[in-house]
Amino acid sequence: MTSALSAAKSPRVRWRRTTHVGGATGRAGLVVLAAALVVLFATVNPTFISAANITTILVNISGTLIAAIAMARLIIAGQIDLSIGGMMALVAVGGAWVMRETQSFWLGVVATIALGLLLGLANGLLVRILKISPIIVTLALLGVYTGLAFVITQSRPIFELPADIALLGRLRILGVPIIVIVALIVFILGALALTKTVGGVRSYAIGGDARAAGALGVDVPRHLVLLYVYMGGSIGLVALLTYGRLGSASPNLGSGFEIAVITAVILGGVGFSGGIGRPLGVFFGVVTIGILNAGLIFVGISDYWQTVIGGAVLLLALGADQFNEYRRRRSRKAAEDRQGGDREGLVDPAELVAHVPAGDIALSATGLRKAYGAVTAVSEVGFSLRAGQVTCLLGDNGAGKSTVIKMISGLVRPDAGDIELKDVGSIVDRGALERRDLGMETVYQDLAVAPNLGAAYNLTLGREPVKWGWGSLGVFDRSAAIAEARTRLGSLGISLEDYLAPVSALSGGQRQCVAIARTDVDDVKVVILDEPTAALGVRQRSLVLKLARSLADAGAAVLIITHDVESVKLIADRVVVLNLGRVSFDDDADTVGTRDLIHLMAGLPLEAREIDQER
Repeated sequence: MTSALSAAKSPRVRWRRTTHVGGATGRAGLVVLAAALVVLFATVNPTFISAANITTILVNISGTLIAAIAMARLIIAGQIDLSIGGMMALVAVGGAWVMRETQSFWLGVVATIALGLLLGLANGLLVRILKISPIIVTLALLGVYTGLAFVITQSRPIFELPADIALLGRLRILGVPIIVIVALIVFILGALALTKTVGGVRSYAIGGDARAAGALGVDVPRHLVLLYVYMGGSIGLVALLTYGRLGSASPNLGSGFEIAVITAVILGGVGFSGGIGRPLGVFFGVVTIGILNAGLIFVGISDYWQTVIGGAVLLLALGADQFNEYRRRRSRKAAEDRQGGDREGLVDPAELVAHVPAGDIALSATGLRKAYGAVTAVSEVGFSLRAGQVTCLLGDNGAGKSTVIKMISGLVRPDAGDIELKDVGSIVDRGALERRDLGMETVYQDLAVAPNLGAAYNLTLGREPVKWGWGSLGVFDRSAAIAEARTRLGSLGISLEDYLAPVSALSGGQRQCVAIARTDVDDVKVVILDEPTAALGVRQRSLVLKLARSLADAGAAVLIITHDVESVKLIADRVVVLNLGRVSFDDDADTVGTRDLIHLMAGLPLEAREIDQER
C-alpha cells in the first residue's frame, strides 16, 4: 500500500534523533563545568585533587546519588517529594532508636528501611487522596517529619549503637569505601529500571501526559504511589548509611537534603514539568554539586554563603530547564510547521465509502441517562453499532457527545440504561480497561498519545513487549515495539522515518494517525474516535478518515464523535444526531442531507424531506 504519511519525505525535520526514552542526555556542558571547577579549586589548593579528598567527595555524594535517581524518576513522572530532608531525619532517629534499644544491627537495618518505605507510602497515598499539588502536600510533610524527629529525640542525638554499625563507615573493598560501592550499585540499578523496564517507560509516559497514559492502559494512581514508596525506601537506605558512617543519628541529619537532591536532578537535565531526563545527566549533576560543595569548603567559604550559593545554583538550574523547555517547544512547532500537510495528498472520496456489507450488531446502548447534580447531560440515549459500519455521532457543543462517549468507553457510569457488547452481554459495570480487554478501543480527542514518547512506545503502551521479567520490572523489548509499530502503521498505509522520535515532533495528522493505529489490534470489536479530525487541515483530515474506513473494512464497528458535517457526509454509513442530550435522528446517512444535519444539530425541525445531495 502506498504510504499516506511518510516522514522519509521530510528530511528537514530537525528533532534530535535518539534511541533513548526520555531524550538525549544533553549534558556535555555539565561535564565541562565539573572539570572546570576541579581545575579552579585545584589551582587554589592543590590538595583538592588528592586521593584522600576525592574519596571524601565520593563518600559525601553517595547519599545524594541514591536519593537523586529515585527523585529523578519521581520528577520524570510529573511528581516531586520535598519532604525527604525531614523524612531522612525521622527515619534515621527511628531506626537508630530501634538499633540502640535492641542492640541488634540487623533489626535496626530492617526498621530503618521499613520506616522509609512506610513514610513513602504515606506520602503517595496522601498525594493521591488529597488530589492537590505534591509540592504542597510534601512541603507540609517536611515540617511534620522534621518536627517529629525533634520530638522523639528531645533534640538530642542518639548514640550507643551496636559496634557492627561502624563497619558501614570503615569497610572498604579494593580501597573503595563500601558506602560508595553501595551508592553506585543502587544508582545503576535505578537507572536501568528507569530506562530499560516497562515501569520506566510508563513513568516517562505519565510525565508526558498522565491522562493519556491512563487512557492507554496504565494504572497511573498505583504507579505514582509505588514511586513514592521507592523514594521512601531510598531515603531509608540513605539514612542508614549516613548514621552508620557518623556513628549516631541526629534530628538535624537531613537539613537541606531535599534542596541538594533536587538541584542535582534539575541540573542533570530532568525536566521539572516531567517526561524528560536521563540518569547519566543526573549522575553528572550529583558529581558537579559534590565538587562545588567540596571546593567551597576548601577555599574557606562560610556555611551561610554555601547555603546562598546552593540556592542560587538551584535557581540557575530551574532557569536553564525553562529555557530548554522553551527550545523544545520551538523545535516541535518548527517541525510541525514544516510538515504542515502540503505534501500529503488528498484521498479519493471513493476510498471512504463502505467496501464491506454491514455485519451483526457489535454494541448497543439503550436508555442511557447521566446527570451531574441538577443538570441532566443526556437522557434516554440509545443506538446500535454494526460491524463493518462507520456510525457518526453528531451534535453541537453541549449536545452531550462527550458524556455519551465516556459512558460507552467506561470512563463514566450511566445513572440509568444499559450497554451490551456482542458475545459478552452487559458491560455497564465494567471499567475502561476491562472494556479494552473485551475488544473496545477508544481514541480521545485530548488524551490520544504521550507526546514525549515515540510511536513505538505509544502503540505498545499498556501492552508492552517484554524480553524477560514480569510486570513493571519486565525488560522492555524496544526492537519488538519498533517492529510492531512499523507493522501496525504500515497496515494502515503509514510510514515514519523514526519510530522512537517523540510524536510531538510529528504533524497533527501524523499524531492522530498514530493514535488511531493503536486501535488496530487483534479481535477489536468496537473503535471509538472522539473528534478525530478536529484542528486538522483538509488533507490531513481525509487521511484520518481513510484510516477510520480501513478499520471498518477490517470488521470493526467504528463510532466517530464529531460536529464536522462535511466529514460525516464523506464517511458515515449511519448518522446519530444528539440535541440537548437526546437523540433527535438515527438513520442511514444517505437518507439525510448536509442542510438537514445542520438543522437537526440546531434543534430545528426538518422541512421537506428532499435529500440534499451535496457532498
